[in-house]
Amino acid sequence: MPSIARWKALRLGAQTMLECLASEMEVYRDQRSDAWLESEKGDAFQEAIDLALEAVEAARNIEL
Repeated sequence: MPSIARWKALRLGAQTMLECLASEMEVYRDQRSDAWLESEKGDAFQEAIDLALEAVEAARNIEL
């Protein structure tokens, strides 16, 4: 049933999952070689991390 309490819980769940995603991606990135980090793959991966972190912030900013 739609309600503010349900939406707040869904928002918190989304935020938590996105934080986990960003954290795991950062750990993976930190285990890569300097050559990989400086490659196109490394750049693209960092962009993906940045998007995940932006999504975390967007979820935090949803006010109900």
